[in-house]
Amino acid sequence: MHATYVGETVVRYQAESSGDQVFDPRGIFTSERFSNMVVVPLVRLRRDWPSDALQNGQLRIGTKCLGEEGIAEAGLLDEAAIEQATALLQSNSVYLDLVPERPQPRLPAKTLALYSWSGCAVYAEALSRVTGLPAATMILDGLLDGHDLTGDRFHAVVVHPDGSVEDVWGRQPAEHVAQRYGMARWHFDPDAHRAMIGEAMRVRPSAVDDIAQAEAVILQHRDASAGQLSTLRPNAAPTPRHPQH
Repeated sequence: MHATYVGETVVRYQAESSGDQVFDPRGIFTSERFSNMVVVPLVRLRRDWPSDALQNGQLRIGTKCLGEEGIAEAGLLDEAAIEQATALLQSNSVYLDLVPERPQPRLPAKTLALYSWSGCAVYAEALSRVTGLPAATMILDGLLDGHDLTGDRFHAVVVHPDGSVEDVWGRQPAEHVAQRYGMARWHFDPDAHRAMIGEAMRVRPSAVDDIAQAEAVILQHRDASAGQLSTLRPNAAPTPRHPQH
């Protein structure tokens, strides 16, 4: 579950995949189309945005990963409305069939928010130490249409032998991760990752503790995921699930 904000005001709650898909009552969108077709019209309905919604004369629009726990903490859960919406979804098998299964491990929203962006290098380094897989930086070579470029764009992952990658959202095709960060073309650079971690440790001694903390999170949730999978009957396929972001 995610929320889209203008300043400090929520204008939309939506579910998002681990890639670039947004699931909304109006349909399934890429993040770009969701912004243009859902968020922008909602924003234009209001003309008296407060000063905290502006930055350099422009509306400050952003998205935050909340998860179900974040919605509950905000006191926004309406069980009757949820039951009604669940029944509507279950009656629409076409829509549900288009919703991908969320990759394992399914970490809490606060962890996703911490390691999806600026903390991605720390998470990739910790995951590399836990799994023995090589960590690398995905470096932008070409931007997807509709995405703007503000500063350097990169993302840190570990790379599996089959070419799939893994970050805080789980293991998935590299193309899905690239789409999340607006990358049409990219390349892997293990040296860039090592240089980034080395620089972090040089200028910020607490980086060692940050990596250790990420390792503890990874081990905790990998153990939990393994326990869940072990309860399945031998040779039985897992029951299909739909993402709860």
